[in-house]
Amino acid sequence: MKTKLLLLLALVPLLAAEPPKPDAAKDELKKFEGKWKLVSADFDGKEADPENVKTASLVVTGNEFTMKIGNETHKGKFTIDPAKKPKTIDTEFTEGSLKDSKVLGIYEIDGDTRKSCFAGPDKDRPTDFTGGNGKYIWTWKREKP
Repeated sequence: MKTKLLLLLALVPLLAAEPPKPDAAKDELKKFEGKWKLVSADFDGKEADPENVKTASLVVTGNEFTMKIGNETHKGKFTIDPAKKPKTIDTEFTEGSLKDSKVLGIYEIDGDTRKSCFAGPDKDRPTDFTGGNGKYIWTWKREKP
């Protein structure tokens, strides 16, 4: 009897807890929408060319993106998992020099600032936002309409 009571007491908080929102990923995806300007970038542990940073742009609609950096344009689609820690993003390129490649990354969004860290194509997902060999860190700021 005592065991059943303890089990029941252990289950009550679980039953009372709010179930996870099924639309959490959809709600999170909306945070990506819009036009973004690159504020800083670190590629392989080195700061990106300031001219490329100044002219880089990103437009996100739904789960599709167009990124321009320097003279290159990249297009693709992405999926996110905001339930993971850190949050994950998987990107597939459909146009540009990375066409037909997939890169794995992590991200965080705080208001109008989005930070992401990606590995190179077909490499393991990074686990943190520290720079280094084979890591690509991007910080974007949302453009105001």
